[in-house]
Amino acid sequence: MKVLSLVLSAFAYTGVSDGLSTSRRGASTDGLDGVRNPVKRKIPSHADSFIFEKTNGTGDGFTISDIKKGAIKVQCTTINACSRRLYTYLTQYGGVDISWTGSNLHLIPPPLLQVGKSLKDESIVSYRYHFNTVTFSSQPPSTTSTNVEDDSRLTFVTGFVLRAFAKLYPNASIITGSQWSGFPTNLTHDQFLDPFDPLFSQIQTSFIKKQRQAYGDVSHIYTLDCRYNENEPFSGDLGYLRNVSSYTFNSLRVADPKAIFMAQRWLFLIDSAFWNLERISAYLEGVTDPDGMIILNLQRTQSYFGKTWIWRELHDYGGNQGFEDNLINVMPLLSQLSAPLEVP
Repeated sequence: MKVLSLVLSAFAYTGVSDGLSTSRRGASTDGLDGVRNPVKRKIPSHADSFIFEKTNGTGDGFTISDIKKGAIKVQCTTINACSRRLYTYLTQYGGVDISWTGSNLHLIPPPLLQVGKSLKDESIVSYRYHFNTVTFSSQPPSTTSTNVEDDSRLTFVTGFVLRAFAKLYPNASIITGSQWSGFPTNLTHDQFLDPFDPLFSQIQTSFIKKQRQAYGDVSHIYTLDCRYNENEPFSGDLGYLRNVSSYTFNSLRVADPKAIFMAQRWLFLIDSAFWNLERISAYLEGVTDPDGMIILNLQRTQSYFGKTWIWRELHDYGGNQGFEDNLINVMPLLSQLSAPLEVP
């Protein structure tokens, strides 16, 4: 297992953004460096004008208040709440903004405008996200702490292995995937370890342990999105699909008893000829804990048969256009999203 340990060690420390591991060196105990550091970089003239403080509470709650002339305190129950409410202050009181299409944060005037009466609120939803989970394994390694500060999702073992893996473990149950997008054989037909193989759970536990050593106990949400993205499963048998997700989820719970399996719906959308409703249902049924799975929605499919899902607006591909509109125009639609889908 020495070779396996070395492989996992290298993957765990390079497969996720090095910017996060770097930020943990000398990090504050409250975990809010992921909010303070962007202020230091993007608004250095006001680096000492924002005071961030963690408070107890449920959900993503926050309070923005004045503490002295030219200084603002942001209190929050979570890191995300502090980050979001810093943005609230910058846009609503500072008159500046930042997006993929540009930034004018440098125009925020000194001293900072006071808010007057404290602003207190909390998020109306349990989960939010901003990241392309389809490219999770390829995007973070090339991302630095400059643009990743407090992303709290973790990756975990999907099962993909190098072809040389079979030489180290000749008895392992390794499956060859389908051809991807017409690419030649040497660039596709990836192999992955069958989740039914006991070695799968062993690798899962080792990887998550090393990931936790690198970043700390920062989250219990793990994204697994690429196994069947644009790759068809080995079999369309309903029992097989149900067991694949079941064994995968169980291996995750062995490593982290509080783990939540998060997946994007792209696999169902891109290969709808394979993923009919029966197969989608079987695959999702493999996760028996009603709170153990989150689906990132691209197109609603029978409300994902009772699984928790997050509505999303896919407005962009790679920052090639801005998302600039008044969200109030979208809000009337949100109340319709939780309604049961009527099938003729």
